[in-house]
Amino acid sequence: MAKKIAIIANVPVWIIPGLEKLKHGGHYCTWLEALIPAFEREKRDFELHWITFSKETSEYHFKEAFGQFFHIFPRGSLAVGIVSKFFLETWKVKKLIRKLSPDLVHAWGSEEVCGLAGARSGVPQKLFTLQGCLTDYVREVGGAFLFRVQARYEKTTVGAYEHGTAESPMAALLLSDLNPKIMVDIVEYGVDEKFHEANWDPVQQPTVLFVGSIDERKGVAHLIEVAALPQCAGINFRIAGVGALKNHLMEKATGNVTWLGKVDRSKVISELEAAWALVIPTFADTGPTVVKEARVVGLPVVITNAAGASSYVDDSGCGFVIEPADLAGLSKSILEICGDREECMEMGRKGWKEHREILNPATTARSFRQIYEKLLSPPDSLSAT
Repeated sequence: MAKKIAIIANVPVWIIPGLEKLKHGGHYCTWLEALIPAFEREKRDFELHWITFSKETSEYHFKEAFGQFFHIFPRGSLAVGIVSKFFLETWKVKKLIRKLSPDLVHAWGSEEVCGLAGARSGVPQKLFTLQGCLTDYVREVGGAFLFRVQARYEKTTVGAYEHGTAESPMAALLLSDLNPKIMVDIVEYGVDEKFHEANWDPVQQPTVLFVGSIDERKGVAHLIEVAALPQCAGINFRIAGVGALKNHLMEKATGNVTWLGKVDRSKVISELEAAWALVIPTFADTGPTVVKEARVVGLPVVITNAAGASSYVDDSGCGFVIEPADLAGLSKSILEICGDREECMEMGRKGWKEHREILNPATTARSFRQIYEKLLSPPDSLSAT
């Protein structure tokens, strides 16, 4: 009989046939959009039940798609949920978990309800996946009140799990700091196949791209300062994203900065195809995903050592790793990449094939299947291997 696994995650439910109307313009876990179809193709002996919440619906939905099952609950006020530690949402999940009686619960993220719901599920065998470390973000740059409230109970949430996964060695260390007893496996998040199909052909004018939230954590203000340097006047800086600092930074920006606003996935691909490099001067990040997308497409990357994805650049030499807030290092790195188009393309090719394999959704699905098998194997079989 197939083992049953309940996965609690922020699912992009609009990829499910019949639920396209539930698409929203907010943040979601882009890597799950690639992982769910990959699970369908991966040979497995598991029955997968995804549990998620959507603010775009007022009723419960149950759908079968991609050879998996999806349970979608309506989501109430985020502020009320944070203050109440998502009491109502976790109660709904626990009730469904009792009905499903899964062999394993896999919760994605300490943000919002998922990690808490998994911790309170009552299922002995649990797995936690770190998506972003709220404690680290608050330590580095602070944050709004409700964000800090969530960070205060992150350690307790993660402490309920004996097994975890993280997307990078840095993320694994952060997870171990939250729970020193947790056993951690590193699982890279695969990138959507559309990025694997992209054709990198940088435009003639040196162009660097930033994609992400325009806030203190991402270090965008430093990128705007670098853009204003006389030696960078011939470089086009393209900024994709929205956030609290956008209007303020737009007032300070020079004419070589182009503000793209919020962009969809197809626009991100076209921007990556045309740019000379991706630049993410972040203060704290377990990823970010766009760095993985850039590496799959083939771009060099300038990133700080406060990001988990800096390991791709460090290991292969496909860009530069700098300290957060290092304006001299940031400008020097950008100028070196933008000095010659052919040398830029040669840098981008370093580690490219390896990164495409590591960041293939099939690789991610296979890694999770192996972890599920390990956790659900009888103790005697584990000791024998």
